[in-house]
Parts: sequence; structure tokens; C-alpha cells
Amino acid sequence: MSAPDLVPLLTGWRNRGGPLHRCLALAVASLIDARLLRPGDRLPSERALARRLGISRTTVAGAYDLLRQRGALHSVRGSGTTVTGVRTARHDPAIAALAANPFIRTAHPRQATDYIDLTVCRFDPPTLLAETLAHRTDVLLDLIGNGHDTAGLPELRSALADHLTSRGLHTQPAQLLITTGSQQALTLIASDLERNDRVMVEDPTYFGALHAYLHRRARLLPFGVERLERATALAASERRVDLVHVTSAVHNPTGRQLDASTGRRLVELAGRWGATLVDDEALRFLADEPPPFLATHDPHADIITIGTFSKVLWSALRVGWLRAPAPTIARLSARKAALDLATPALDQALVLHCLPHIDTLAAHRRRQLAHQRSHLRHRLHQDLPSWSDAGGDNGPFLWVRTHLTDADPIVHAAAGVHVGVTAGRTLTPTDSWNSHLRIAVTATDDALDAAVDRLAEVASTPDHTSPGVAST
Repeated sequence: MSAPDLVPLLTGWRNRGGPLHRCLALAVASLIDARLLRPGDRLPSERALARRLGISRTTVAGAYDLLRQRGALHSVRGSGTTVTGVRTARHDPAIAALAANPFIRTAHPRQATDYIDLTVCRFDPPTLLAETLAHRTDVLLDLIGNGHDTAGLPELRSALADHLTSRGLHTQPAQLLITTGSQQALTLIASDLERNDRVMVEDPTYFGALHAYLHRRARLLPFGVERLERATALAASERRVDLVHVTSAVHNPTGRQLDASTGRRLVELAGRWGATLVDDEALRFLADEPPPFLATHDPHADIITIGTFSKVLWSALRVGWLRAPAPTIARLSARKAALDLATPALDQALVLHCLPHIDTLAAHRRRQLAHQRSHLRHRLHQDLPSWSDAGGDNGPFLWVRTHLTDADPIVHAAAGVHVGVTAGRTLTPTDSWNSHLRIAVTATDDALDAAVDRLAEVASTPDHTSPGVAST
């Protein structure tokens, strides 16, 4: 296993308490116990791992030595260090990749009162939603009615169809499936894939998209939609392309938008390749002037549009949607029934209650984000002038290029001072974005200020270890 493969699995290792070499040894031992590292796996060299973690080689050597004393590792001069035991069947690599998922990590100090999590965007509920939960449960119960429907509450599907139609995407309720968040929509789409199917994805993209396709053992073909000629050449070199995934309204992580002419070309290319085109609209409500839905360019094309309400209403409200031809909806509804029968009806009722006010709520959310992006950009420019913001003016993230060719040490040192940021390397199937960080802007101004203060302190430390923490 290379250092880039191992490092994401070690997130939060500094926070176990005690000398750093012992903390690192315990973290590696935990991976062995969880079978994320298996007998016969080769670990990175001491020098390579030290460079990636931003610590001294002595610290790594001490950790490896502790594990050798316990019989967990075996080293042979000239051959490297491996996990002891007889090699067995390989673990699913997609499971190991989950260690980079900020929603399920448990190895960092989230329970710490001063922890500032800028790895994911988290939105509080608007007043309308909070008041409805507190005082209007009778309204919600009336909206739910009796029982549930796997495809979604009929009233919500009808209202959402009207909403999309009013936005230029003519939609019938039979073309909609209500999902448990947009991530479930991705999972259902990916369930159509076979092992080694070819999936074109943007580079960079977000973790949920990468994992949905990796979990199906798909072959990822990264491309930049702003350079479609490269996408064409890439597709021509392949025997086929099975699926194309693109975020057209607000790209995660960069915030860029897909202009209408590029979107039209992409629809034409997907049709030429015979590929399903996934138009990921998870952040569409956060765009001031979103481009046309890709499906508007060709109503008969094989295009699946997905979206969510969690980014405009409430992060904890796990209601997404999937729009596709009616036969596709019927097939994916049957698969959803095997997963969870139906999206929670109470959540759907909340969305249905708020949908008539969605434009006003979305405009308020965008104003908040514009202020938070501006505030964080100003602080970064002031305190970390060697970092540059490479993102656009939409969405909940800043896409930041650091002064390092490899930002992993910054990520790990930041965790040591209770700040969570996302390494660009975890958002790409290539090595193109190792110097970048994705930073969520949805915290308060005070929290963003405190985070920048700590990041600046970490960045000024020569070896990027946590300030005040010994190396061994």
C-alpha cells in the first residue's frame, strides 16, 4: 500500500493522546484489527509516510518498531515492511475508500467543544421549517395521509413535477422517484452498472459520486468538462462509455457552472457514445442563475437528473429526487423498495409544506453563502496569502490551492488543532489536485475566523506538525 493510499485511513491519529509514535502505531494497529490492512499488505517506507503526514522519519520508525515488537509487522531489509500473517482474499477497495468519507469518520475529535468541522456543508433549518415542526404537526400528518409509497408521496411527486416544469424541465409525476437524499439516487443509478463498466466523472468531483461508482467496481474515466475535446479523445480510446456523471448547476468542489452550449455538446456526446448521462443538480438551489437542465436539450435522451432539498432546507432532511424516463423510474423504484421501502414520510411532508416557499428560502440561503464565502476569502487572503482560491462564486465551498505540492500534512496537522478540512486528493481519481483543499464555508463568522487562525499557525510550522506537540 502506498503512502497516498494509507494516509486517508489515518485521519485523526494524532488525537489518541501520548507520544506521536505511539499514536501512529495505535492507528495502524486499528486498521489491521478492522481488516482494512490485511496480512501481506506492504506499508509505505518510513520516509514516504513521514513526508505525507508532515512528521519526522523518527516518529514513523518508532511506530513501526512498536508494531514489530508486537508481532503486527515484519520488515526485511531491501523488501520493506508488511503486515504479518498469511495473505488472504483482498478486501473490497471501496470499503477502504470509505475512510475518507467525512460523514462517517469517527477517528477525529468531533466531541471536542472547540472542533470546527469544515469538511462538509451543514445547514440549519429555516424558521418556516422549525415552526412547522414545533407547532403544525397536524398539517404534516394531513399531508402524509395513510401508509407510504415507494416512489414517494403522490402529492410531493406532483408538486415537484410542477416545480421542475416551471423551471423549463417538463416533467410528469411518473418520471419522478423520491429518494432518501441525492446519495441514494446515485446509489440506485450505480446499481445498473456492472464490474469494469466505464464511467466518465469530472476531475475533481465529490466523494459521494466517486464512492457510488467505485462500490460497483466501475472503471473511472476522469475528465474536465471545460475541456470536452479531451473527453472526446478519451471516449474514442475506449471500447465504450457506459455512463457520464456531471454536476451542471454548481460544481462540487469548485463552484463553477456549466454554460448552456457546453451542456448541449455534452448531451450530444453522451448520445453518440450510447451512455447514460447523469445530471447531478444537488447544489442547484445554491446557484444565482443556474444553467438549463441538461435534459432540456434533448427530451428523448437517456438522461437522469438528480437533486436534493437538504442543501436549501436542512442538512438533516434526507429527501432527494431522481427524474428519468418512466420505465427507468419503475425499475429503480423496485430496487429502492429492497433498500428501505420508502423515504420517511414525515421528511417528505416537510418538503411538501415548504415547496411553495422554496424560491424565497433558496434566495436567503444564497445570500448567507455569499457573505460566508466573502468573509472566508478575505481572511485567507489576509492570513494565508500564499494560498489561492481557485473556485467560483456559487456553492458552499472554497476550492483552495495551498503553497504545498502535497496538502496532506496540512490536513493532518489541522486535525491536531481541531479543524477539519478536506484534502483535494480524496476528491479525484487522479493525482492532479494534491495541493488543494476543499473548505466548507457554512460555519459562523467566528468559527471561520478561529479556523483560519489555526490553519495559519499550522501552515507556519516548518514540518506542519501540530503546534506544541512533540515529534516523538
